[in-house]
Amino acid sequence: MKTSPWESGLLLVFRWFAGLQLIVIAPVLLVRLYILPSGQDAVMRMLWAMFVTALVLFAYLMLPTISAKLGKVFLPIALTIATLGPSFGHYYMLLADDARNVPVPLTGAWWLIPLLFVPLVIIAVQYHYRDVALYCVGTAVLNSGLTFAAIGDVNAYTVPTFAVITIRTVTFVVVGFVVVWLTRIQREQRRALAEANQRLAQYTMTLDQLATHRERNRIARELHDVLAHSLSALAIQLEAIKTLMDTNPQKARAMLEQALATTESGLAETRRALQELRASPLEDLGLAMAIADYAKSATQRAGLKLELHLPQKNYPLAPAIEQNIYRVAQEAIANAARHAQAQKISIALAQENQQLTLTVSDDGKGFDPQAQTKRRGFGIEGMRERAEMLGGELSVTSQVGHGTIVQLIYRENL
Repeated sequence: MKTSPWESGLLLVFRWFAGLQLIVIAPVLLVRLYILPSGQDAVMRMLWAMFVTALVLFAYLMLPTISAKLGKVFLPIALTIATLGPSFGHYYMLLADDARNVPVPLTGAWWLIPLLFVPLVIIAVQYHYRDVALYCVGTAVLNSGLTFAAIGDVNAYTVPTFAVITIRTVTFVVVGFVVVWLTRIQREQRRALAEANQRLAQYTMTLDQLATHRERNRIARELHDVLAHSLSALAIQLEAIKTLMDTNPQKARAMLEQALATTESGLAETRRALQELRASPLEDLGLAMAIADYAKSATQRAGLKLELHLPQKNYPLAPAIEQNIYRVAQEAIANAARHAQAQKISIALAQENQQLTLTVSDDGKGFDPQAQTKRRGFGIEGMRERAEMLGGELSVTSQVGHGTIVQLIYRENL
């Protein structure tokens, strides 16, 4: 998407500035013309100059077609209008015959300060120190030159004007430099925030890719444990049947029955594995009941005792959080059932002080975490990655001959 070449909201502020000038000046001009005519030509010249400048500036800023055609020079032209209009208006006012009768705040150019201040701030926000300095010096030279051209010499009448121009220039330089400095800090902060967000997005993408890779490998292990073993046993049985078909038909028939039983068992295990790979238990049962259902199925197949300490209600968690906690529990239970040679598996899920704790422990053979097998370590790494995605903490405590404890701690405003 194409972005604007100007700071966000800058043109809106400029439009409001021009619009407010019209709102303020138009009624005053009407009162001077039709209700309370003052008879002061210099004042009317000043009001007309301010009104015409504001009207031209507002019309210019409100036309989107001009902005689209001019591009980057659109804003400099608007700043030029906002600067030259009041400056020449002051010159036009000083040419009036009754200019010397006008109060010093008007002839002394004090009224130019608020009109030139907004363009100064816009330049400071949009551009650099050099541009602020050029604007301040340029307006000072312009106003001084126009004042001298209107009056003709330097005298007691023009001294206040030059004094105002000097004070204004010094003040504008200081204010402009401060605004530039603050704007630069803000830009650097926005840039740093954008870079941090980009790094965070890349990190999240990497975690997602790693989680997907781990999940694919876990699925591959599930299917290998079910299909590969069943098909290997079936292949051996069929080879034996082929050998015995002619020499011992009766024994071949018995082995054929075994092969059919192996096939049915493999199909049942495959369906079970595919069902477990889906996250539908979470949708149907909730986190606690889904963990309990998987644990009962896994321990029943492995012939293990099961001890459950689960809550009666489901905690209010986001679906992605539930999914990761369930997958950690699934991996821990599967590891204990297949590899631990345990007699009992204990599972606990508890919430206390805004902390959710999942604990899966077994009384199996345990292992040395420093010398764990590649297959076991792979599953543990997958659980650690899921814990990191949650922003939680995973600990695996084990010792040879003393079982294993897997604990996941997740903190959130439950």
